[in-house]
Amino acid sequence: MNVLLLSGLGPTFRNKSRLANTFLELGRTQHTRAFPHGLAAGDLVYREGRRLQRVLRPQRRQTPALATATLSGILDREGFAHEAFPLEHVWSGEREPSSGKVDVVALSTSFICSMGTLARAIQWIERRFADVPVVLGGQFSNLKAPDILRRFDAVDYVVRGDGESAMPALLRALESGSSTDGVPNLVSRDPSTGELRAAPLVDIDLDRYPRPPFQGDLLQVPYESMRGCPFSCKFCSYPAASPKWRWKSARTILADWQAYATDNHAEQISAMDSTFTVPPGRFRELLDALRSSPIAWTAYARSDDVATGEDVERLAAAHCAGLSIGFESMSERTLVAMNKRTKVHHNREAGRLLGDTGIDLRASFIIGYPGEDEREYELTHRYLVEEFHGRFLLNTFSLVDETLPVWQEADVHRLRMRDPENPNHSWVHEGMDAETAESLYERTLRAVRWDSERAVLNLWQSQYEDDLLRGRSLEENRRAEKLLERLAFAEADSPDNHAEADRRTRAALAGLKALGVTVERRDGRPG
Repeated sequence: MNVLLLSGLGPTFRNKSRLANTFLELGRTQHTRAFPHGLAAGDLVYREGRRLQRVLRPQRRQTPALATATLSGILDREGFAHEAFPLEHVWSGEREPSSGKVDVVALSTSFICSMGTLARAIQWIERRFADVPVVLGGQFSNLKAPDILRRFDAVDYVVRGDGESAMPALLRALESGSSTDGVPNLVSRDPSTGELRAAPLVDIDLDRYPRPPFQGDLLQVPYESMRGCPFSCKFCSYPAASPKWRWKSARTILADWQAYATDNHAEQISAMDSTFTVPPGRFRELLDALRSSPIAWTAYARSDDVATGEDVERLAAAHCAGLSIGFESMSERTLVAMNKRTKVHHNREAGRLLGDTGIDLRASFIIGYPGEDEREYELTHRYLVEEFHGRFLLNTFSLVDETLPVWQEADVHRLRMRDPENPNHSWVHEGMDAETAESLYERTLRAVRWDSERAVLNLWQSQYEDDLLRGRSLEENRRAEKLLERLAFAEADSPDNHAEADRRTRAALAGLKALGVTVERRDGRPG
């Protein structure tokens, strides 16, 4: 039996359009895109030793997809031949699978977030493998299995929850032509009546299953140490997709990381868990053990995890390179409505403590959570402009998922959608509507861009090498990112004021020059 595994990123990411008409716009040929003042992107260089190096160097070594490695590992261990085909090629249409014969198509929905996107993938499958059984798994299909099976006749099975035992059992049943009745975690149609049926959920012991394998040398390896989440933020459906919270022991995590360092020469681990810092006992044990490990790591955390200078010292001693923290809001009222279970003072203290360290803080914020009005959001706006130090990501409230717990309070907040087919841009509630949130978003980004020297928008950086100025400090690299953003938006933010656009452009170029970044207009481009 040969399985075609479709796994990878979605077709786009939210806020991509925010970069339109700037040289940071994604999907462009970055080194021919025009800069202000007639410059080309490749003209910005700095000296690295005796060599001139481009500042904007496309990311050469992408972090592999964790879902792909996990599923490939399952199929390899059970002896099923398969081809892992990146979903990126499904969206672009630039490549076709190499497998001559496909017996089952397995589609991961981990990075699919709408029925429209899923429909594109299903149509791609139907055009190529019309009579082949199709199996779905991952976050999106976990939440919407019944809806998917009713809407898409081409989808035969959905595996909810853990696939380690369910996928091999399903494939063996299909291979032998036997019944799938004994397959755990399976949602399917009754062959006689067509009615949907769901097998009981069976959760695995994560410590008993081997780490996902990766091939070759990798600078960074993604990692999962838990499934489920102990928290219940009302804007997040993640716990609903994996209701039972389970985690690997500190001992298993350390062994896995050391194996990646040995087998893949990994220098950094990217922990993808919703909150890597829980349970606290495991995290304390892990921090102590990692002090003697050379492996750097990044993770998702909560703001109350970084409450004292001692916390920062322990993180740094354990080689923590970065923390992504959902601050979400600087309004106490909004945080309570979200059931975030952190306070404004936690956010402020974590931001202060991490702002002046070598640990890369990436904080995220939401505009327009149900009940929040412009006055409450102003607290977040002012914090970002006046106090925040680090990278930040700002999003308007999203309603792509009807399983969000906040829907249980729709009547309380008078929450509704004007256009169900366009949920991100048509919501309205007692405090705000989507159009107002959009206006506030643009206002905040412009204010932070020009009035803050320490807050850096985290949006475009992933397409480039992590250190724009290799060998320089984190602070110098963040400064370079800030100035590049200003350079990119100098004209876009002052379309009718050419004098102001010119002043901003020259100021950004002067700031970059102070960092050793110069303009080299010449035919022979630096490598």
